[in-house]
Amino acid sequence: MIQLKRDRSSRTVKAKYRNPARVDHGVDLIKGFLRGENKFYKDGFWKLAKDHLKQESHGKCAFCETPTTAVYFGDVEHFRPKQRQMYWWLAYCYDNYLFSCRICNGFKSDQFPFLGNQLPPPEIPNNPTDAELQTISRGMTPNPLDDAELAQYDQACLDEQAVLPNPYQEDPWELFRWEVIEGLAEVNITHRTDADKPLVEPTIEILRLNRDALRAQRYQTYILLKAFKELFEITTGDAQVIALNSLKEMMRAEREYCGMARYFVSEEWQLDIPLP
Repeated sequence: MIQLKRDRSSRTVKAKYRNPARVDHGVDLIKGFLRGENKFYKDGFWKLAKDHLKQESHGKCAFCETPTTAVYFGDVEHFRPKQRQMYWWLAYCYDNYLFSCRICNGFKSDQFPFLGNQLPPPEIPNNPTDAELQTISRGMTPNPLDDAELAQYDQACLDEQAVLPNPYQEDPWELFRWEVIEGLAEVNITHRTDADKPLVEPTIEILRLNRDALRAQRYQTYILLKAFKELFEITTGDAQVIALNSLKEMMRAEREYCGMARYFVSEEWQLDIPLP
């Protein structure tokens, strides 16, 4: 898992997710919720964001870093679950979306442990007027192109102290450590320090980040990484340059399991190669 960055502009963020359409869609969401409908949101409202979210996560699952095009279907994941009893008002929130493989999405489901102050739901009066609904909707989610609203939303999210790391709001790479089990041809993921353990262990458990297929796939990437490392150390000249460039390539955000590659290169092997 590596840190991601949102590309925010009127070109990349579709009109339905920003003002003024954002407020109108939010009003519809509130009305559906007040009617007591089980499916109070429009299925697929978030699908229009999928291609751009996929681009931002480099075609990989934002959680397990597996390329979804070749291996798993990709979904728009609601980081905070949109269920009625949870974070229903964030069902249409653009900043609550990320790109996930279907397997991680399925394991995560509606699990969302936190340690701090839970995000409060919007206060809705009895029989709200149209003007009140507009005001509530406007404050329910941030406009993805408004820096001030985004800063307020980000701070509220950080105050909640979610156990699962949000790669758009923090650098999850700093929490994890990778360990090779040569006899089993696997690479496990675990916590770096005891201080990280309360966050990392539940994350690994919820997302099943050490499921068999992932451990095996990570090992195949590790074998290639290690081969380039050994070539870099024992050669000189053009061969060493090729090995160096190959290590850099495997650390690029676009490559699968680049978080693991960065860990071994910079932390485990302590090679003098700057992180991308």
